[in-house]
Amino acid sequence: MLAEGLYYESDPEQLRKSLQRALANTSATPGHSRTVVAPYGAYSITLPYVMKALRTVLDRRPEMIILLAAPHADTRGRVLLPESTSFSTPFGELPIETETLSSLAKSSTIFQFDEVAHLQNHSLELMLPPLHYLFGPVPLLPLLVEELTPLEIRYVARTLSHLVMTREVVTLVSANLSGFTTPREADARARNMIRLIMDAPGEAILAPLETISSPPRSLSPLAVGHILAGDTTRPSLLSRGTFETDYHGETASVVFASIAYI
Repeated sequence: MLAEGLYYESDPEQLRKSLQRALANTSATPGHSRTVVAPYGAYSITLPYVMKALRTVLDRRPEMIILLAAPHADTRGRVLLPESTSFSTPFGELPIETETLSSLAKSSTIFQFDEVAHLQNHSLELMLPPLHYLFGPVPLLPLLVEELTPLEIRYVARTLSHLVMTREVVTLVSANLSGFTTPREADARARNMIRLIMDAPGEAILAPLETISSPPRSLSPLAVGHILAGDTTRPSLLSRGTFETDYHGETASVVFASIAYI
């Protein structure tokens, strides 16, 4: 695992204590959300935001968890599926919904298996320990969503919705609202993303997607998750954060948020 021991503790007991503390310190009340957005990054920065989002789905008893993120490579036109039958965490294995993955792969060439992309992706990995801690070994449907056109986004969301419509499902989008850039630019990009999410219910998000300048890499998985949430839910901005670091003598920032569709 890429991030274990670097972005989060590898020792199960220490990790459990960190998760317990983050959950206890969050002020969000348990709710009936089925779709949430949480940031990825070192737990010392992002874990309070992740647990704040996940706290809103604690009343659910999911049969499956859809996990959406962007791949690290700047590629487009596909949704990448893992070949593994399970993902490892310090708490044990999380099984993969292999039958659903197989159905997706048969439905369209948009869905393609790429184990390497999944092994190299820490934005998915960082969501695994909190999910195992909160829900136990619930089957996962982990999808790396490349840059897609609005029509491709609609197709992917509708296909997923059709496949899981009879099941109790929670959707988690692992995404940040900006990439690393200047503090002012990161704030502006994040505000644009928040405005888009708040103002365009369901598939109404598709039309303005191409007007977003300098979108985050997570734009397509965010849009797929937004449509899966349905046009009768309302996104709630639970919390917003910024991480700043020095990059070649300049300050670089990334903006992230906890969002729940209520």
